[in-house]
Amino acid sequence: MTAELMHDLKMPLQLICSCAQMVQCQLKGREPEAERYIGMLMENAMEMQRMLLNVVDFERLNNGMVQLVALPGNMTSCVKEICRRVLPMAENAGIRLTWDVPEDSIGMLFDAEKIHRILLNLLSNAVRFTPQGGEIQVRLLQMERSVRIVVSDNGCGIAPEALEHIFERGVSKGGTGYGLFIALEFARLHGGTLTVRSEVGAGTTFFLDLPKKPEFCQS
Repeated sequence: MTAELMHDLKMPLQLICSCAQMVQCQLKGREPEAERYIGMLMENAMEMQRMLLNVVDFERLNNGMVQLVALPGNMTSCVKEICRRVLPMAENAGIRLTWDVPEDSIGMLFDAEKIHRILLNLLSNAVRFTPQGGEIQVRLLQMERSVRIVVSDNGCGIAPEALEHIFERGVSKGGTGYGLFIALEFARLHGGTLTVRSEVGAGTTFFLDLPKKPEFCQS
């Protein structure tokens, strides 16, 4: 039933996002007020998409139905793509989103859809908990046998007692509460790790470490 609902809602939401993006481009700099409302429309449609995907992924993880589809790809392009996708959401919230990635391609085996889902959940949370005028930074670091993706913000931060449970299912200050749980599980499927460091009032940083030649976990 959940999968059928997702299928029915996915295309209308995608159409809303695409149309809103086209209108926003046409209004750029000419109708600031209308442009702001279009940005809000696009932001909320994207958030609905993310929440629906989280619900479906959560059910699939619970039922052992998630499989990794790892193919050769360019991690540099993958990170850039998701940052560009989230950029309008950040700009509409008055937040500066920047990314620092190597100029050279980083070729490795990974499931692009699941890496997108991890980063989308991390960045959406960063936008939600970073105040207007704040900053979010994404960095892609290449190491000898792995890559590290760092997502940091200067938002409200997370209290130590909450930080201990941040990756548990259902823990959330909004949304479905599945996002970080799913992000961690998808990182583990790649043979990687997802860790966090945070300080109240100073912001939060997530570290996604992925081996270049992972021994993929089986779900």
